[in-house]
Amino acid sequence: MTNNELNQYFEERLKNCFEKKFLAAPRKLKEACTHILLGGGKRIRPKLCFSSANFLGINEEEVIDFAIAIEFIHTYSLIHDDMPCMDNDDYRRGRPTVHKMYGEAIALLAGDALLNAAYELLLSDSDPKYRDGIKLIADCAGVNGMIGGQTGEFIANEFDAGTYTDICLKKTGALISASIMAPATLSYDEDKKTALASFARSFGLCFQAADDLRDKEKGEKASFVAIIGEIATKDLIERTCASAIRAIENFDESDDLIDFCMEITDEFCL
Repeated sequence: MTNNELNQYFEERLKNCFEKKFLAAPRKLKEACTHILLGGGKRIRPKLCFSSANFLGINEEEVIDFAIAIEFIHTYSLIHDDMPCMDNDDYRRGRPTVHKMYGEAIALLAGDALLNAAYELLLSDSDPKYRDGIKLIADCAGVNGMIGGQTGEFIANEFDAGTYTDICLKKTGALISASIMAPATLSYDEDKKTALASFARSFGLCFQAADDLRDKEKGEKASFVAIIGEIATKDLIERTCASAIRAIENFDESDDLIDFCMEITDEFCL
């Protein structure tokens, strides 16, 4: 598939899956989920999932449930992150956040519903070959991954580079790693799987450093820019991007994954 065809394929399958899972949901809850899930977004994690599958020689159809479930989980995390008890944001992607549109109670329940829908989808296929991928996604989304990282950020009184790096590898990096490594659970190519694991770690840090640089005007203390400075953050982006590329560049079908890194460095490190 071309990139446009793959994007259309994902959007159609995402919408169909959502409609099926939320067929009997209360109208307001369904609207709240639709507001953010189907209201735009770069779909970075599904694209990483498909690019990883391509790198491994796996068909997109084999990983579509992984991609949709991870997007459900990512979206639930955004809804909860935006709430007053967390980051207290009024806008997301240029639109009012879910709690601003529908109230805090519905926002909380919308996030919960999307998280549960992810596992309903993943567990609806009884094929045992998906078991490792499902477990990987659950681990990356839970206390050893995203939730653990978010908690670490909230309870920390101060940050140094090492502490914040550990937080980022969980808070942001874990779900990115799940996107890349879930397809690898379907492969027997150990060399490529090892290369992908190295790529995922480096790319996750690169992605977070770039996000911190984009948000530098917010003045957040939990940020590479605040901890090591803007110049050092750009250097971190370059170093982690180079490390990610080195991990996979000698393998066939690595161009799509490399492009993710190059887009970030082209944005910040020209």
